Amino acid sequence: MADIHLGKQQYGRVERAADFARAYADVINYSIDVSADFVLIAGDLFEQKTVDPQTFDVAATGLRRLSEAGIPVFAIEGNHEKFLRHGATTWVWYLQRQGLLHLLDITREQDGLGVRPWQAESGGTYFDLDGIRIFGIGYYGARLPEIVRLFVGLAAGLPASGIEHSICLLHTGVDDKVDYLHSGCTADELLVLRGLIDYVALGHIHHAFSLPDGTDEEPLLFSPGALENWSSREVGRRKGFYDVTVDTAASPRQHARLLSNVAFSRKYLKLEIEVGSFATPEELAQAISRLADGHVESRSERPIVELRLSGLLRFERGLVEPRLYERVLHEKLDCLIARVVLDTENRQLGDPMASDLQQTRSEIERSVLTEMFEKYDEFAPHAAELAALSARLKSQSIQSESPESLLEILTSGLRRAGILDVADN
Repeated sequence: MADIHLGKQQYGRVERAADFARAYADVINYSIDVSADFVLIAGDLFEQKTVDPQTFDVAATGLRRLSEAGIPVFAIEGNHEKFLRHGATTWVWYLQRQGLLHLLDITREQDGLGVRPWQAESGGTYFDLDGIRIFGIGYYGARLPEIVRLFVGLAAGLPASGIEHSICLLHTGVDDKVDYLHSGCTADELLVLRGLIDYVALGHIHHAFSLPDGTDEEPLLFSPGALENWSSREVGRRKGFYDVTVDTAASPRQHARLLSNVAFSRKYLKLEIEVGSFATPEELAQAISRLADGHVESRSERPIVELRLSGLLRFERGLVEPRLYERVLHEKLDCLIARVVLDTENRQLGDPMASDLQQTRSEIERSVLTEMFEKYDEFAPHAAELAALSARLKSQSIQSESPESLLEILTSGLRRAGILDVADN
């Protein structure tokens, strides 16, 4: 499993933190029920680097139950847990100190990076368990491709007598295959692990996928996704956790089964209304009421409801009443959380070009940004790429990306454009 995000009070609601904890407990229960040989956590066990006592207790209780059942846990740190400064300890590290998991990562040696077997006092990069070698590399953002290349060379030289299968935990985006949570790494830069690693357990991306896809090659990279919806953009995408069976005498040697209905996930309704067909605020309010009526049903859990209002308004934006619409959604759908997202624009009265301007807003922004970058000699050759990157950063910030994610988008974008050194200078 990956991206459990314990402690996330989505939309400021403590009930959502309880939902994330409930999903985690469901995976713990499943692992014990099926007598799993071991459990992998591919980063972001916690939502934040600072953890409150209650959230820590939730994590520790689940891990303690696995330990009592004789099920070892191997984990890496994700971007939500790992500090940017080297050597800073995390709450995942403290769980290791309590004997509740094995924290894996590359090591720092006098002559550079190292790959060492795990030890209780000092940690390490890998652990050998009944013929299976489990590696782990924590979150490194745009530095990961270089680290992976070094890791391959170091790990290939390790003694491997008795090792029949190998696993590597990573926490990273796959920038050329996934359209969000970029971190500066492509699929090809990860697939160099083939031949050394049999199964790459990915974290960071919040939906399930495996790579390569669309080819005759067996998948190597497996992302289970987050257990619960961390943001509204994930709603409707497959997610859960993998139950992996390994039989080194069979072909294929492993079978990864995604379980999407075991861990709790609160119902999340995403509704949308195009406002351009309503001449008055009253007409819009009536349409919202009718839309809510169409989604009334009996539910065991109160849902989260997001209503997006999009398009070109025919009346003043100040007459839009989000709080009224949220009350309507609460009354009709008995939802835990109701959110109204305004994605509307006002028509400029007397301006026949208003709709044309609306359609070309992004093009206008990029044009202005390009001109700005062209004024600087060092950035002029890359003006168009930098303008596109700036527009993307704006879009992602509007979607409430974390500062760490925005930094990685910036770093990876500059790196792909070949101008990271220029920007540093």
